[in-house]
Amino acid sequence: MCPPHRNAMNYLIKSFVLLHHRFYEIRNAVHKSSCIMSLYQVGQDSSRSNMVLELFSQILKEPAFNVLRTQEQLGYIVFSGVRNVGGITGFQVLVQSTKKPRFLNHRIEEFLKSARTLIAEMPEEELERHKEALAQKKLEKPKKLSARFDKIYSEISSRRLNFHRDEIETEELQKIGRADVLQFFDDFIAPNAEERKKLSTHVISQIADQDKEEALEEETNNFFNEEQIIETNQFKLGLSLYPAVQPFVCLKDLLRG
Repeated sequence: MCPPHRNAMNYLIKSFVLLHHRFYEIRNAVHKSSCIMSLYQVGQDSSRSNMVLELFSQILKEPAFNVLRTQEQLGYIVFSGVRNVGGITGFQVLVQSTKKPRFLNHRIEEFLKSARTLIAEMPEEELERHKEALAQKKLEKPKKLSARFDKIYSEISSRRLNFHRDEIETEELQKIGRADVLQFFDDFIAPNAEERKKLSTHVISQIADQDKEEALEEETNNFFNEEQIIETNQFKLGLSLYPAVQPFVCLKDLLRG
Protein backbone atom coordinates (compact mmCIF):
# COMPACT_ATOMS: atom_id res chain seq x y z
CA MET A 1 0.00 0.00 0.00
CA CYS A 2 1.04 3.62 -0.30
CA PRO A 3 2.14 4.50 3.26
CA PRO A 4 1.38 8.27 3.19
CA HIS A 5 -2.39 7.86 2.84
CA ARG A 6 -2.98 6.38 6.29
CA ASN A 7 -1.16 9.06 8.25
CA ALA A 8 -2.83 11.78 6.20
CA MET A 9 -6.30 10.35 6.85
CA ASN A 10 -5.69 9.98 10.60
CA TYR A 11 -4.37 13.53 10.79
CA LEU A 12 -7.46 14.93 9.09
CA ILE A 13 -10.21 13.07 10.94
CA LYS A 14 -9.38 12.24 14.58
CA SER A 15 -12.61 13.11 16.47
CA PHE A 16 -13.79 15.80 14.05
CA VAL A 17 -17.29 15.87 12.60
CA LEU A 18 -16.57 15.79 8.88
CA LEU A 19 -18.20 18.09 6.37
CA HIS A 20 -20.17 16.51 3.57
CA HIS A 21 -17.75 15.71 0.71
CA ARG A 22 -14.07 16.60 0.69
CA PHE A 23 -10.87 15.17 -0.74
CA TYR A 24 -7.19 15.77 -0.11
CA GLU A 25 -4.41 15.10 -2.63
CA ILE A 26 -0.78 14.35 -1.90
CA ARG A 27 2.08 13.43 -4.24
CA ASN A 28 3.91 10.13 -3.99
CA ALA A 29 7.47 10.57 -5.21
CA VAL A 30 8.50 6.99 -4.41
CA HIS A 31 6.03 4.48 -5.81
CA LYS A 32 4.63 4.12 -9.31
CA SER A 33 1.16 3.25 -8.01
CA SER A 34 -1.51 5.74 -7.02
CA CYS A 35 -3.94 5.12 -4.18
CA ILE A 36 -7.29 6.28 -2.85
CA MET A 37 -8.82 5.78 0.57
CA SER A 38 -12.39 6.97 0.99
CA LEU A 39 -13.98 7.16 4.42
CA TYR A 40 -17.74 7.47 4.97
CA GLN A 41 -18.01 8.65 8.56
CA VAL A 42 -20.81 7.22 10.71
CA GLY A 43 -20.30 8.65 14.17
CA GLN A 44 -19.54 7.76 17.75
CA ASP A 45 -19.08 4.21 18.90
CA SER A 46 -22.24 2.44 20.11
CA SER A 47 -23.17 -1.24 20.23
CA ARG A 48 -26.05 -1.00 17.78
CA SER A 49 -24.50 1.36 15.23
CA ASN A 50 -21.28 -0.67 15.33
CA MET A 51 -23.11 -3.86 14.46
CA VAL A 52 -25.14 -2.35 11.63
CA LEU A 53 -21.91 -0.90 10.21
CA GLU A 54 -20.02 -4.17 10.61
CA LEU A 55 -22.84 -6.19 9.02
CA PHE A 56 -22.94 -3.76 6.09
CA SER A 57 -19.16 -4.14 5.74
CA GLN A 58 -19.41 -7.93 5.97
CA ILE A 59 -22.00 -8.03 3.17
CA LEU A 60 -19.99 -5.74 0.87
CA LYS A 61 -16.51 -7.16 1.47
CA GLU A 62 -16.60 -9.90 -1.17
CA PRO A 63 -18.65 -7.98 -3.79
CA ALA A 64 -16.32 -4.96 -3.50
CA PHE A 65 -13.30 -7.16 -4.16
CA ASN A 66 -14.99 -9.02 -7.02
CA VAL A 67 -16.23 -5.88 -8.78
CA LEU A 68 -13.37 -3.43 -8.23
CA ARG A 69 -10.47 -5.85 -8.48
CA THR A 70 -11.58 -8.94 -10.42
CA GLN A 71 -14.09 -7.48 -12.88
CA GLU A 72 -12.84 -3.91 -13.35
CA GLN A 73 -9.19 -4.77 -12.62
CA LEU A 74 -8.56 -1.41 -11.00
CA GLY A 75 -5.59 -2.61 -8.99
CA TYR A 76 -3.95 -5.44 -7.13
CA ILE A 77 -4.89 -4.11 -3.68
CA VAL A 78 -8.60 -3.56 -3.03
CA PHE A 79 -9.92 -3.39 0.52
CA SER A 80 -13.15 -2.37 2.22
CA GLY A 81 -14.04 -2.47 5.89
CA VAL A 82 -14.74 -0.71 9.15
CA ARG A 83 -12.53 2.11 10.42
CA ASN A 84 -12.48 3.29 14.02
CA VAL A 85 -10.32 6.25 15.06
CA GLY A 86 -10.67 7.54 18.60
CA GLY A 87 -14.12 5.98 18.99
CA ILE A 88 -15.45 7.53 15.75
CA THR A 89 -16.49 4.87 13.25
CA GLY A 90 -16.90 4.75 9.48
CA PHE A 91 -16.85 2.60 6.36
CA GLN A 92 -13.73 2.77 4.23
CA VAL A 93 -12.71 1.66 0.75
CA LEU A 94 -9.08 1.54 -0.39
CA VAL A 95 -7.74 0.90 -3.89
CA GLN A 96 -4.11 0.97 -4.98
CA SER A 97 -3.84 1.27 -8.75
CA THR A 98 -1.98 2.59 -11.76
CA LYS A 99 -5.10 4.66 -12.51
CA LYS A 100 -5.62 8.13 -11.10
CA PRO A 101 -7.49 8.52 -7.79
CA ARG A 102 -10.25 10.68 -9.30
CA PHE A 103 -11.15 7.89 -11.69
CA LEU A 104 -10.99 5.33 -8.86
CA ASN A 105 -13.30 7.57 -6.85
CA HIS A 106 -15.88 7.39 -9.62
CA ARG A 107 -15.71 3.60 -9.84
CA ILE A 108 -16.04 3.21 -6.06
CA GLU A 109 -19.10 5.46 -6.05
CA GLU A 110 -20.67 3.54 -8.91
CA PHE A 111 -20.14 0.29 -7.02
CA LEU A 112 -21.65 1.69 -3.84
CA LYS A 113 -24.74 2.82 -5.76
CA SER A 114 -25.42 -0.84 -6.52
CA ALA A 115 -25.07 -1.88 -2.87
CA ARG A 116 -28.65 -1.07 -1.92
CA THR A 117 -30.07 -3.36 -4.59
CA LEU A 118 -27.63 -6.07 -3.55
CA ILE A 119 -28.81 -5.90 0.06
CA ALA A 120 -32.50 -5.55 -0.79
CA GLU A 121 -32.52 -8.57 -3.12
CA MET A 122 -30.28 -10.81 -1.02
CA PRO A 123 -32.01 -14.05 0.04
CA GLU A 124 -32.82 -14.21 3.74
CA GLU A 125 -30.66 -17.31 4.14
CA GLU A 126 -27.63 -15.47 2.78
CA LEU A 127 -28.21 -12.53 5.11
CA GLU A 128 -28.34 -14.92 8.06
CA ARG A 129 -25.08 -16.52 6.92
CA HIS A 130 -23.43 -13.12 6.97
CA LYS A 131 -24.71 -12.49 10.50
CA GLU A 132 -23.46 -15.88 11.66
CA ALA A 133 -20.04 -15.36 10.07
CA LEU A 134 -19.73 -11.95 11.73
CA ALA A 135 -20.77 -13.36 15.11
CA GLN A 136 -18.22 -16.18 14.88
CA LYS A 137 -15.46 -13.75 13.94
CA LYS A 138 -16.23 -11.47 16.88
CA LEU A 139 -16.42 -14.31 19.41
CA GLU A 140 -13.26 -16.05 18.23
CA LYS A 141 -10.74 -16.13 21.05
CA PRO A 142 -7.38 -14.40 20.43
CA LYS A 143 -4.75 -16.94 19.39
CA LYS A 144 -1.87 -14.90 20.79
CA LEU A 145 -1.34 -12.99 24.01
CA SER A 146 -0.38 -9.94 21.94
CA ALA A 147 -3.78 -10.03 20.19
CA ARG A 148 -5.57 -10.15 23.53
CA PHE A 149 -3.44 -7.26 24.79
CA ASP A 150 -4.33 -5.20 21.69
CA LYS A 151 -8.06 -5.67 22.30
CA ILE A 152 -7.81 -4.67 25.95
CA TYR A 153 -5.49 -1.76 25.29
CA SER A 154 -7.74 -0.39 22.54
CA GLU A 155 -10.55 -0.08 25.10
CA ILE A 156 -8.23 1.75 27.49
CA SER A 157 -6.73 4.08 24.89
CA SER A 158 -10.17 4.96 23.48
CA ARG A 159 -11.51 5.40 27.05
CA ARG A 160 -14.53 3.26 26.24
CA LEU A 161 -13.62 0.46 28.70
CA ASN A 162 -16.05 -1.94 27.04
CA PHE A 163 -14.12 -5.06 27.98
CA HIS A 164 -17.04 -7.35 27.07
CA ARG A 165 -17.58 -5.66 23.72
CA ASP A 166 -17.64 -8.83 21.60
CA GLU A 167 -20.32 -10.55 23.67
CA ILE A 168 -22.45 -7.41 23.99
CA GLU A 169 -22.24 -6.50 20.31
CA THR A 170 -22.88 -10.07 19.14
CA GLU A 171 -26.07 -10.10 21.20
CA GLU A 172 -27.06 -6.79 19.60
CA LEU A 173 -26.33 -8.25 16.16
CA GLN A 174 -29.15 -10.76 16.56
CA LYS A 175 -31.67 -7.90 16.73
CA ILE A 176 -30.56 -6.40 13.41
CA GLY A 177 -32.33 -7.18 10.15
CA ARG A 178 -32.32 -6.24 6.48
CA ALA A 179 -34.34 -3.05 7.09
CA ASP A 180 -31.68 -1.77 9.50
CA VAL A 181 -28.89 -2.27 6.96
CA LEU A 182 -30.91 -0.58 4.21
CA GLN A 183 -31.64 2.35 6.54
CA PHE A 184 -27.92 2.60 7.27
CA PHE A 185 -27.23 2.80 3.54
CA ASP A 186 -29.89 5.47 3.04
CA ASP A 187 -28.56 7.54 5.97
CA PHE A 188 -24.78 7.36 5.44
CA ILE A 189 -23.78 5.86 2.07
CA ALA A 190 -26.34 6.84 -0.58
CA PRO A 191 -25.18 9.76 -2.79
CA ASN A 192 -27.90 12.08 -1.50
CA ALA A 193 -28.00 10.80 2.10
CA GLU A 194 -28.55 13.59 4.63
CA GLU A 195 -25.96 12.15 7.04
CA ARG A 196 -23.37 11.36 4.36
CA LYS A 197 -19.93 12.62 5.41
CA LYS A 198 -17.12 11.55 3.12
CA LEU A 199 -13.40 12.24 3.17
CA SER A 200 -11.01 10.87 0.53
CA THR A 201 -7.24 10.86 0.50
CA HIS A 202 -5.73 10.72 -3.00
CA VAL A 203 -2.11 9.63 -3.35
CA ILE A 204 -0.91 10.53 -6.85
CA SER A 205 2.06 8.59 -8.20
CA GLN A 206 5.18 10.02 -9.79
CA ILE A 207 4.03 8.87 -13.24
CA ALA A 208 0.39 9.89 -12.94
CA ASP A 209 0.89 13.04 -15.01
CA GLN A 210 2.13 10.90 -17.90
CA ASP A 211 -0.91 8.63 -17.93
CA LYS A 212 -3.72 9.17 -20.42
CA GLU A 213 -6.79 8.11 -18.45
CA GLU A 214 -10.41 8.46 -19.44
CA ALA A 215 -11.76 12.02 -19.73
CA LEU A 216 -14.27 11.08 -17.05
CA GLU A 217 -11.41 11.16 -14.58
CA GLU A 218 -11.16 14.91 -14.66
CA GLU A 219 -14.89 15.39 -14.16
CA THR A 220 -15.42 12.94 -11.32
CA ASN A 221 -15.13 15.20 -8.30
CA ASN A 222 -17.33 17.90 -9.81
CA PHE A 223 -19.92 15.23 -10.57
CA PHE A 224 -20.03 14.17 -6.94
CA ASN A 225 -19.85 17.78 -5.71
CA GLU A 226 -16.63 17.16 -3.78
CA GLU A 227 -14.40 20.02 -2.69
CA GLN A 228 -10.63 19.77 -2.51
CA ILE A 229 -8.83 20.45 0.77
CA ILE A 230 -5.88 22.74 0.09
CA GLU A 231 -4.79 23.84 3.56
CA THR A 232 -5.23 21.06 6.12
CA ASN A 233 -4.93 23.22 9.24
CA GLN A 234 -7.56 25.64 7.95
CA PHE A 235 -9.81 22.70 7.09
CA LYS A 236 -9.56 21.30 10.62
CA LEU A 237 -10.20 24.70 12.21
CA GLY A 238 -13.57 24.79 10.46
CA LEU A 239 -14.76 21.47 11.87
CA SER A 240 -16.70 20.83 15.05
CA LEU A 241 -15.80 18.06 17.49
CA TYR A 242 -17.78 15.08 18.66
CA PRO A 243 -18.48 15.05 22.42
CA ALA A 244 -15.86 13.33 24.57
CA VAL A 245 -16.16 9.56 24.50
CA GLN A 246 -17.97 8.27 27.57
CA PRO A 247 -16.75 5.11 29.37
CA PHE A 248 -18.96 2.07 28.91
CA VAL A 249 -18.70 1.37 32.64
CA CYS A 250 -17.95 3.51 35.69
CA LEU A 251 -14.32 3.40 36.68
CA LYS A 252 -15.21 2.67 40.31
CA ASP A 253 -16.94 -0.52 39.17
CA LEU A 254 -13.59 -1.81 37.93
CA LEU A 255 -11.90 -1.47 41.30
CA ARG A 256 -11.31 -4.66 43.19
CA GLY A 257 -12.42 -4.74 46.80
